[in-house]
Amino acid sequence: MNIGKRYLLTLALLIFAIVAATCGGEATPTPAPTPGPAIPPEFPRLSPAARESLVQYTVRFQEISDSWEQLHLDFDRWREGLVACDASSLKVSLIGFASDFSQITDRARSLPRPSSVRDLVDNLVKAAEAEEMALRELNEKSTPDAPELFEAVDMQRAAGARVRNEVKDAILELKERASSPSRALVSSFSGDLGSINEAWDAFHQSYEDFRSRQPGFASVDVAAGLNDLVAQFSQIVAQVRDLPTTRITRPVAQIVIGASEEEELALRKQRDAVVKTGAAFEETEEGIPGSGFEELDSKIVKANAAMRQAAEALADIVETSSSEVEIGLQEFSDGYDALASAWDGFHQGYNAWRGSEGGCDRSAVVGALAQFSIRFSELAKEVRGLPRLDTLRPLGEVLVEAAEREEQALRALRTNWRPFDAQVYEPFDRERNKAGQLRRRVAIGINQLLTQHEISAAELVR
Repeated sequence: MNIGKRYLLTLALLIFAIVAATCGGEATPTPAPTPGPAIPPEFPRLSPAARESLVQYTVRFQEISDSWEQLHLDFDRWREGLVACDASSLKVSLIGFASDFSQITDRARSLPRPSSVRDLVDNLVKAAEAEEMALRELNEKSTPDAPELFEAVDMQRAAGARVRNEVKDAILELKERASSPSRALVSSFSGDLGSINEAWDAFHQSYEDFRSRQPGFASVDVAAGLNDLVAQFSQIVAQVRDLPTTRITRPVAQIVIGASEEEELALRKQRDAVVKTGAAFEETEEGIPGSGFEELDSKIVKANAAMRQAAEALADIVETSSSEVEIGLQEFSDGYDALASAWDGFHQGYNAWRGSEGGCDRSAVVGALAQFSIRFSELAKEVRGLPRLDTLRPLGEVLVEAAEREEQALRALRTNWRPFDAQVYEPFDRERNKAGQLRRRVAIGINQLLTQHEISAAELVR
């Protein structure tokens, strides 16, 4: 005797015991049987064939019920095993990521901060803090319907990558500046530029002397004086062009070259104008007599400003080109390398988690749901194939409704399923519970018929 039949026999005996208990009371003598029907007149006696059909229907119903319960058992076990796809698993993972990244932020805050890299450290800390904040918001607010929170993390991660690239480039440049060969080149460049500054200042003094005496000169003397100044300044321009430039000092050299060439051009134009017109004075646009040297004077003022700018830029280079800076920079570089390695390691773990949807195999889940759907479709087919007895037609229709409701709900679950959604099972669970209520109604109805027609448990064992 299989488990289903033993269960059915036990159920029938239990029902008969309940019926006997509810119909009993104080013990009274059992009257002698009298001729007549053994059941009330409203329940006509079944023909042997109809009685056999009811028995077969009951046995088949119990077999289907056993299969139904087994399917539920298999489904529930499978569902309980989807730990990686559960919303609580997502929460645990996100809490872990936020906690892990806080250690990276702490690493950034603890980096060495020599003056040459202080701004770089500040930028790294800001980038780490922004990414950590995005991860914390993802942990606090994330739902399957909020992909924008994952996008926010990706945006902060990209911004952090840009900062890290800038820091990496800056480290290389600073190391080059602070190296012994670069220090020697910067020192040589600084010395040459100092000599040029002295010569340039001397030229400007010569020009001021000329300008102070120029109003009393004849035009030919003005032209001769300007020609001497051009010759003097040409030597300075030649010195500027011969500066020993490297990648580090090139920006400073370009400032000086540009200023010297503009001043030389203005000086030559002034000389050529005097030679051509034979006059040192000309009227301004307002008709007021002018010196004719306004453009040259303006270029000299600009050249002085450019030289101050070049001096400041060179001072910054010299400040970052020392053995002390080289030592501090190496300490920072070592700390940054450790930080970058930890940062990259975090991203690798996060990428693996995202790529596998937190370890939840979506295709495997959908495939399993498809198999459950196939099994249930076969079960629903068996329900529809039960004998259609007039006595059992209402109960049969209820059972078909139960099977179809659960079948459709399972198909909808397969279509709508997604990982980490705590509510994705709710529609299916509601329909399954409703189907369970309908099945219980059918079971009660069948048991009532068995009782009314005095079908014993022994008759149900096949």
